[in-house]
Amino acid sequence: MSLTCTRIENFDVDGDLTLAADLRYGNLTLTAVPGLSRVLVTIQATGTRAEEVADSVAVTAGPRRVDIEVPKTARFLGAATSLRLRVEVPEGTDLHIASGSGDVDAIGGYRAVEAHLGSGDVRVDHARRADIGTGSGNVRLGTAARAELHTGSGSIIVEDIGELRAGTGSGVIRARAVTGALEASTGSGSIGVAQLAGAGRVETGSGSVRIGDVDGDVDATTGSGSIAIDRLRGGRVSTNTASGSQRIGVAEGTALKVDANSVSGRVTSELGQVSDGEGFARTAEVVARSISGGITFRRA
Repeated sequence: MSLTCTRIENFDVDGDLTLAADLRYGNLTLTAVPGLSRVLVTIQATGTRAEEVADSVAVTAGPRRVDIEVPKTARFLGAATSLRLRVEVPEGTDLHIASGSGDVDAIGGYRAVEAHLGSGDVRVDHARRADIGTGSGNVRLGTAARAELHTGSGSIIVEDIGELRAGTGSGVIRARAVTGALEASTGSGSIGVAQLAGAGRVETGSGSVRIGDVDGDVDATTGSGSIAIDRLRGGRVSTNTASGSQRIGVAEGTALKVDANSVSGRVTSELGQVSDGEGFARTAEVVARSISGGITFRRA
């Protein structure tokens, strides 16, 4: 017979808080609440050994730190029992999370998030700094001043980031806006950035690269995928493909210096020739190389 056991722990806290969670398994949902001065931990186990699993979770607290531990024994007890933890913390809490298997969902704003999972998805709304890694699972991040995100076989999706370092073995990387430096790499997935204002370095083995709006130095490399830049406003761009095509759009008001070569592909341009960028507000530079892919320049 399946049973559900719920256990609740409530602690008062004072000042900046650190929450550390060491979970062998189970799903964790955190909610950062503005103005909150306590921590509420709800442990819910469902299954044939629900009470034993819920009681095995250790929760300890001090004025500025709360520790949650799911011990190794709970993993064996939980063979037929699911475990979910829900935690309410003050806004701006530091999170340190380690998990063997299970999803982590952090709702609201945090000062720093460090999360490392064996397998499972991670989603964080807002953090000043984020260091997130999972062996197999997806990573989603809303906003952060600085983030380092890695997954073995999942995708990485971010919204607005200052500095971003991201890597995945076989998933995609997507970012809406990166205002600082970007380093992104995938083994077999594509990379897409809607807006890049800082310097960028992107590399993929067999996926495509697409950057919407560029105003900085960019180095993009792919083995068998294509490279596309929708609007190049300024900076120096270096692109390199083996067999994939390249398409680079140049924004109105930007003159372009070009050094492009494809060994067996065609290089075409829809841009007119000008002398020393005369009549243009900005100048950008592109060095493009390909073995067998075509290279195209157009006005965006």
